[in-house]
Amino acid sequence: MTSKDIYANENKLYLLKGLYIILFIFYLILFVFLFLTNGSISYFIKNNMIYTIIPLFIPVILSLVGLNDYKIESNSEYLKIYSNCILMGMFFETFKNKIIININEPFENKISKSHFGLRKSLIVKQKVNNKLIKNKINISLLSNKELELLQQKLKIANSGK
Repeated sequence: MTSKDIYANENKLYLLKGLYIILFIFYLILFVFLFLTNGSISYFIKNNMIYTIIPLFIPVILSLVGLNDYKIESNSEYLKIYSNCILMGMFFETFKNKIIININEPFENKISKSHFGLRKSLIVKQKVNNKLIKNKINISLLSNKELELLQQKLKIANSGK
């Protein structure tokens, strides 16, 4: 993954952290005006409080939709894909996903797209100890370069190299 890929997952996380900081500064300035002035600015803010509360929902909605932090590791035996929902993963273990693919065993992988191609999921099926194991992980926020890299790793792992 190169640093020139502005749509890379690490860069998205920095953009979101920047968005959170900008929202925090905006509300800090807003409340300073609200509590330290008695003029028309304070009156305007008090009368239109609903419009100042709406931007607070942006981080909550983005986090609930599923902003995931991805990590892909590969070695000679396993391919590991970790997905951690940034906000909800701190509170619930169900929002932390991990797929471990045994490279020595045959497996099938498929990338399914839904919601007009906005939501992408990786579905991996592998037979381990005579049991068919099916894992699904959300890969919607991977950039095209990261998605190609993941497909290459899966193709190399599936060919047994």
